[in-house]
Amino acid sequence: MGNNLSCISHNPKLILMKNKNLTLIAVGLASLMVLESKNVNAQHEKCATMSNWENHAAHDEGSEARMQAVEAQTQNWISQNVTFRY
Repeated sequence: MGNNLSCISHNPKLILMKNKNLTLIAVGLASLMVLESKNVNAQHEKCATMSNWENHAAHDEGSEARMQAVEAQTQNWISQNVTFRY
């Protein structure tokens, strides 16, 4: 058995194959780490929906009243069209 192991460790083709496999594994792990770090950073960013709405509402005084009117119309339609619910 000792001879077989020494032949494998000195065979240039097997060493090259082993190095390619290790390189592929290393590149794969590095890629996963980069993707995961981007995902973690994205989770810390705040959604801008509310800040955009607040900015819009601050510059358009009637937007809040229009939004409430649309919401009231929507709720009214829902209450009158119960049969369309699943």
